Amino acid sequence: MSLMSDGAALRASLRSAAFGSAISYTRGSTLSAAIVARSAIVQREMMTGESILIVDGRDFVFAVADAVWIEDGSSFTPQVGDKIAYGGSTYEVANHGDVCYEPSDSSGVSIRVHTVEVAS
Repeated sequence: MSLMSDGAALRASLRSAAFGSAISYTRGSTLSAAIVARSAIVQREMMTGESILIVDGRDFVFAVADAVWIEDGSSFTPQVGDKIAYGGSTYEVANHGDVCYEPSDSSGVSIRVHTVEVAS
């Protein structure tokens, strides 16, 4: 890693710790991760036949380095259908356009995961 990318990783880690909240990230019933993430409510447009529906969602931003399964220590990338428990609600990772996540910074240290609320 270069000095710049090391600095970006440290900044992302400190920012998440200072401004983030604990989330529980799960895939199926066998894989889970405890992550500190920042969240933001977002509105998205969805086409439903001939009309446009405005849907509230929530994006979660966390460090790529924190995306590690508790069970085996392997890293992961978000997939559609994964679940996030946060603030007493459950959110499902969902595509926004063609992707369910995207880089949150120019260094690729953090990602923004797109979700929709499925249970509260």
